This record gives sequence, structure tokens and C-alpha cells, in this order.
Amino acid sequence: MAQGVALCLLPFQAEAQSPFWERTDLAALSLGSPLSDRTRAVSLGSYLLSSGEREPFAPLYGTRHRTIRALFRTDIDDHTEWLWGFATPETAPSYDLSAGAALGLTHRIELGNNSAINIMVLARIGEWLSENSCTADYGAIGGKREVNCRLSGSPLPPADTLDYLWNERTPDWGLIRVAYTVRF
Repeated sequence: MAQGVALCLLPFQAEAQSPFWERTDLAALSLGSPLSDRTRAVSLGSYLLSSGEREPFAPLYGTRHRTIRALFRTDIDDHTEWLWGFATPETAPSYDLSAGAALGLTHRIELGNNSAINIMVLARIGEWLSENSCTADYGAIGGKREVNCRLSGSPLPPADTLDYLWNERTPDWGLIRVAYTVRF
């Protein structure tokens, strides 16, 4: 019986010790993203009903599962690393934030004993925020109308608020960084 267990564990151990994972580190892990943080800020606010009561945005913009971003780096050689990662999707009744992927490269150029230039290029695909409209009841003065939920209490006419629905990619979709480093 012990031999059967040992044979069963051998493939798992060999895979867990693959050279790829030995050269890979977690570079960054975060809860939220620029777009996720924006929707969270709205979820903490409220708007006024025609009766003068405050209505929280949390039922429309609150979510139980915020985006999680992970970024890994895998060594190619002593001076170069691949950057790769992912972002999980996030949804709420009033918006959808799609999943995403990240891919990039870092390279270090040694200039002498104490200095170097570091170059990093990173691109993110996906992570698109799409906001949904909702129906607001303006009572006797306007009836039920399709409206941007965030702007339903604004002075804008309901139809005009639809022009301000979020439909955009993550603002940090591309990054190029060059740094000069001196060690002392």
C-alpha cells in the first residue's frame, strides 16, 4: 500500500518543482483596481428621493466580491523578467467589470559598479467597466424613465444622464517605466 501512495505522489512532486515555478515570484497582489475603487466610492454614497429621503447607492453599486489583481514575475535570465498576471471580474446590479490579463517585461542594464537603468513595459487587456442603466420613478412630473443610476437625482434630464454611463477600460492599461538607480 505504501508503494502505491509513493507512486501516486511522484508526478505531483515533480510538477511542483518545475523550473518555471522555481523562477516565478508573486510581484503584486491587490484587492481592487482603479475602476473597482471608483465603483466602491459610489457605493458608499447616496441620493435624494423626491420625498426628501436619502437612498443609499450600496444596493446598486455594492459588491461582495471585488476585483483581485495578481502580478507575477518569471526570471528569463539575470537581467530580464517576464511579468504576467490576471484580474478577476466584478459585478453588481448597476455595472460589470470584466476579467483581465497583464503581460510585460522588465530589463536591467548595468552601467557600472554602482548604477543601472531599469526598463519596464506592462500592458493590461480586459478589465472593462460597463455601467447599466436603471429605471427611476420621477412621480407625477416625469413618470418612470430609463436613467443613469448615479445621476438620477441630478438636475440633468433623465435621457441626458445616459450619455454619462461608464464604458471604459482600466486607466492603467499600459505602463512604460524607465528608472536610473544608483546603489551606495
